This record gives sequence, structure tokens and C-alpha cells, in this order.
Amino acid sequence: MSEVLSMVDVVVELRDARIPTSTAHPMLQSWIGSRGHVLALNRMDSAPDKSLSDWNAALAAGGPVPILVDAKKGNGVDELRRAILAEGK
Repeated sequence: MSEVLSMVDVVVELRDARIPTSTAHPMLQSWIGSRGHVLALNRMDSAPDKSLSDWNAALAAGGPVPILVDAKKGNGVDELRRAILAEGK
């Protein structure tokens, strides 16, 4: 993993919006180091709005603001792209 990460400027972390803490890797922060970090929560269409709002606030307090995505329908993909480009500057 370290070899691959040495070649990137931005790490996009993809988690399941229904269970975002369960789909996080405990070593990711140490692997990322000083690189840009974008957090995407996919499957937003499968999670209740209240849960998305609560998770969004909780996760943003401890790290990057999550980008909510429904990859099947393309919702949030443009926002995710903009966040990746912003982190890469």
C-alpha cells in the first residue's frame, strides 16, 4: 500500500453511507500522511436522510467533510470530482 500511495497526491476514501464507521480502515490515516484526503459516502440512496445528516456532521467534526454520493444515479459525482481537484491543488 505504501508503494502505491507514494504515487498519488489525493486519497479518495470510499465508505458505505449506511455504515460509515464500519467501512473505515483503521490504518488509513497513518497511510495517508500529508496527502490530500477526500471522504465519499456512497449508497446515500439506501440510507435515511436523518442518518445521512447525523453521520455527515459527526464525520466532518473529525476529518474531511464527507461527500454524499449515489454512484448508480450519478448524484454527488460532480461534487466529488470538484473536491478531489481542490484537494489536489
